[in-house]
Amino acid sequence: MLILGALLVLLALAFAAFLVLGSRGSDQLVDLTLGGQTLSLSPLALVVASLATMAVLWLGTMLVRLALASRAKKRRQRKEEERAARERLMAREDERIREIEERERALEEQRVSTEIARERAEAAEREAEELRRSQSAPIYDGGPTAASERREGVTTERVDVAPEPRYVDRHDIDPDGTGATRA
Repeated sequence: MLILGALLVLLALAFAAFLVLGSRGSDQLVDLTLGGQTLSLSPLALVVASLATMAVLWLGTMLVRLALASRAKKRRQRKEEERAARERLMAREDERIREIEERERALEEQRVSTEIARERAEAAEREAEELRRSQSAPIYDGGPTAASERREGVTTERVDVAPEPRYVDRHDIDPDGTGATRA
């Protein structure tokens, strides 16, 4: 593409040189009429005017192409920026949703642990109440060894224990026949 463009430029320059050199020797004038106005030009001036017109046309075409390319580039950049902004916004939204989910999960865990702690406290209260009830109830086994007394809202329990049996040797019982035992 570059080589083809360079060849076309060289060909155009060679043709322009041929036109300028070929029209230099003629003294004849060329009349141009446009809208009732007549303009007389030499062949060399006509060739130069044509070349200048072509240069202006080429320059205008290049400016239009540059403007269109610049506008297309800006449009691509704007679209890319919008896409990047959407992605950032979506990432922030996803992060916010994750944070909300984490907070909800933490609150749920806290609620569950609070519920478990409350249930344990209730169970401990019930056990303590049962223990208080069992300690405050009079114990009576029908024998003379246990008795309960209540004083000023405090329950005390007194347990009478029989003395341990003492083993008695047969020699300890009335060794001399008098009926007395040795201690």
